[in-house]
Amino acid sequence: MSINSNNKSLTSWKELCRMLSKKHTSEGELEVRFEDCLYFVLGYTDTNISRQKVIQFGHERKRADIVLCDDLRQPFAIFEIKKQGAEISQHEMGQLFSYMRAELIPFGFLLGDKISLYYDERKRGVDPKRVLTLSFKDTLNEDGSNLSAMLLKEKFTVESMEDFCKKYLSEKERIENDFKEKVIIENLANFKKTDPRKDELIKQLITLYEQWLVKDEKENSYIDYTQRNHEWISQHLFSSDITSLSNDDYLSFFKSFMERVTNLERFMRMWFNDDKKIIAGRKDFENAVEFLNNIPDTERFQAIRYFSGDGKYSMKYLNKSFWSEMIRIRFPDVPLCNDKTQNFFNAIDVYIGDTFEEKLRNISNFYKKFSSDVMTLQKLSHLEHFVIGNIKCKTGKEFVKKNFQNRG
Repeated sequence: MSINSNNKSLTSWKELCRMLSKKHTSEGELEVRFEDCLYFVLGYTDTNISRQKVIQFGHERKRADIVLCDDLRQPFAIFEIKKQGAEISQHEMGQLFSYMRAELIPFGFLLGDKISLYYDERKRGVDPKRVLTLSFKDTLNEDGSNLSAMLLKEKFTVESMEDFCKKYLSEKERIENDFKEKVIIENLANFKKTDPRKDELIKQLITLYEQWLVKDEKENSYIDYTQRNHEWISQHLFSSDITSLSNDDYLSFFKSFMERVTNLERFMRMWFNDDKKIIAGRKDFENAVEFLNNIPDTERFQAIRYFSGDGKYSMKYLNKSFWSEMIRIRFPDVPLCNDKTQNFFNAIDVYIGDTFEEKLRNISNFYKKFSSDVMTLQKLSHLEHFVIGNIKCKTGKEFVKKNFQNRG
């Protein structure tokens, strides 16, 4: 994308990165720091900044974190602040979009570890589109300089920002159509920037991980143990008709099943320590499994929405972690995604998306790129423990810190 940046815009982006990349203990702390950026970096005044603005939805009143206005108090951008490291749900994304629609505001931002810009073209039935996502660690990013240049109060116009968004989205769409699902574009500057070392560094990290597994008998046996359990569950849960079992046979099956749910065995035993509880929940469990068994491949990355929170097949004692594992067994290319996963990708500075569904798809594509007969998707997912989870082994942490986090 060739939109020229002057020295002031580059300086403003670097200053935004400096102020917003620091660790924050709460959304409130990040909100205060971002307000300082609006005042002292981008040049806005109290006239332009509306905090906790009330937005009316019929009889319901909600509050947007920060709304930016021009000097005539006409709003043009909404900023929703999220705690660093927090997962952005589809509901929160929809909330930002509803604020934008209710106030007729074309530009929305989600701000946390990174900043994401959304543009609403105000077309019927079409949600606002994510234009770009920028890491506050990426101080020299050309797109960051361009965005901060347009957000400067002295330069900002709705027309120039709309023009930027339209051109940017058009270029992204062209590239994504060429690559289908093979490419993850957080911003065009990084996509077009050649970095031959990045993939090679990740391959080196994988090699170190393989060497660690050979030496660590406990971790190596864990991989085999998990694989055997997944094969058993796949055979007995998804390839058999559990509805035809008698109650006695179902109890026997369910107790064997509980022993094979990785990392949740004690949790399962705690909640299902009474045969009456198992039988009482049998019908709901069978319905959920039948639904999961019939979900088409095209909806595999959205499947978790049906089993967690207010999902149609949510069950009181079987939470998101449980169903994530079942979905992974049903669809082996759907990865697990938790705080450890997010921390791992943050550590190697790889953008995996805003929403949970987007993250699952992008993590899957990332690992497919490095998978092989030996390094399966499941084993690659375990790579996260090598960098984030295992405090006894410092090799992975030290490699990432040296080669990714200090790379300028």
